[in-house]
Amino acid sequence: MLPKGKAHRRAVEVGQRSDTAAQIKQGLKKGEWVILHPTEQVKEGSRVTSQ
Repeated sequence: MLPKGKAHRRAVEVGQRSDTAAQIKQGLKKGEWVILHPTEQVKEGSRVTSQ
């Protein structure tokens, strides 16, 4: 879930990876959204929406 529709940088622990998926071991809660390829325009607190 996006907290009030704003981007927030977060440290995560990545486990196993493949070409199409990655295991996040720590740093995210169930249901939280991830911006996979943010541009330079996405900064801390930027308003974001899902498509």
